[in-house]
Amino acid sequence: MVRDRNSRLKGPGPCSGSVTPAPPRPSSHAAFVLAAYAAEGSLVLQHCDECGAVMYPPREICPACLSDGLSWRAENGDGVLIAETTLYSSTSAYFRERLPLRVGAIRLDVGPVIAAHLRMNAHAGDRVRVTAVTDRSGNAAFIASAQRERCDMGEETLIEEFICHPRNRNVLITNVSTPTGLAMVKSMRDHGARQIYAGCADPSIEFAGKNVLTEMQGVSLAALDLRSSSSVATLARQIGHELDILINTSHSLRHGSITCAGSYEAARSDAEIEIFGLMRLFEAFAEPMRVKASGVGLTSGAWVNIFSIYALANAPSCGVSAALQAGAFSLSQSMRAEFAGCGVKLLNVFHDNDGAEDSRWSSAVAAATLDGLCRGLETVVVGVRARDIYKRWREDPSVLERELVEQ
Repeated sequence: MVRDRNSRLKGPGPCSGSVTPAPPRPSSHAAFVLAAYAAEGSLVLQHCDECGAVMYPPREICPACLSDGLSWRAENGDGVLIAETTLYSSTSAYFRERLPLRVGAIRLDVGPVIAAHLRMNAHAGDRVRVTAVTDRSGNAAFIASAQRERCDMGEETLIEEFICHPRNRNVLITNVSTPTGLAMVKSMRDHGARQIYAGCADPSIEFAGKNVLTEMQGVSLAALDLRSSSSVATLARQIGHELDILINTSHSLRHGSITCAGSYEAARSDAEIEIFGLMRLFEAFAEPMRVKASGVGLTSGAWVNIFSIYALANAPSCGVSAALQAGAFSLSQSMRAEFAGCGVKLLNVFHDNDGAEDSRWSSAVAAATLDGLCRGLETVVVGVRARDIYKRWREDPSVLERELVEQ
C-alpha cells in the first residue's frame, strides 16, 4: 500500500494508464449538504422561511424576498421533463469517458428546474421522479426516471457507477457463523453474485447454517479471523484482487455497563474485532479493491460496515460495547475519506437489535443492505427504533444522550 505524507491511499501511478478519472469535487457548504442527504437517498432543496419560495441551485439569500432565512427540506422529486439533450463532448476527462450522456431539465412540482442524468425510459414531456445518489467522489448527483414504468437501476451502464448491485460481483462476507452473515450470503446469491466468500475464523468448526452454505453453488468458505493480521493478510493475497464488495458482519453488541465485572477483559477481547479487526481488514483489502474499482471502465465497488444504532449515541446498558462500535464508526468515516474518488462506496448500516439475532431480523438487515447497494446509498437505518434514534440524533445529539440514560 502506497501512502502520501497525509496517509491517503494512492492509486496506480500516472504511467499506468489504468486509472479512471474522478468527478470534480465542489467544496461549498451547500454541495456538502446536498451530498450528505443524497448519501441517505434524500433529495433536499432550500426553502425560504419568510416567503416559502423553493429554490435550486442553492443560494445565500432568497431571490424572491432577499431573506437569508433558508432551510433544507426533503422533496419527493416529482416533476415534468421539459427538455432533454445528449452530450457528445466534454472538457472533463471524467465525463469524456462516459459520453454520450443524456441529460435533461426537470421542472419539479415544487417549482425549481433541476438538471439530471436521464434514464433510458425518460423522454421530454414525461412525468418523472428525480432521485439523489452520490458519485464516485461523494458528490450529489441527480437521476430522473419516468414514473409510468419501472426500470431496474442495474440495467444501464452509467447507473452502474452510482450503485453496486451484487449481480456478477465477487463478494466477501467476513463472518457467516451468525444468522446475519448467513442471511447476507443468501441475499447476495439470490441477487446474482458471481462468487461469494463466506468468512469464518475456523472453517472446520461446525456452526448453524454451515451445511446450507457448503451446498450453495458459488459460495466458498474462507478462513478469516479478524483477530489475526496474518489470517486477514493471507486471504487478501488470495482474493483481494478480484473482490468487488466486502460486507463486514463481525460487529456485535454486548450488554453490560462500564462497571460490570469483567468489562476490561471483555472490552479488550471485543476491541480486537471491533476496532483492530476493522483496521486489519482495511489495511489488507482497501488497496486491491481500490485498484480494481479505479480501472478503466464504469466499474464500482462497495465496502459495508454493519453497526448498532448505539454507535451514534451510547446506551449505558451496553456502554462499553457501544463505545467500541462508536470507535469503529469513526474509523469508517476515515475509510470513506480514503476511498473518495476511487469508485469504492462505503455503506454504513445501522440497526436497532440489542439482543440475540434471529432469522427474521437478520433477513431484514440483509434486505436493507441489498437495497442500499442497489440504490447507491452510503447510510441505511434498519428498524423502527433505529430510525427514531437516528432522526433524534440528527436533530440534537445532546438531548438524545439524556433520553437514552432513562431507557
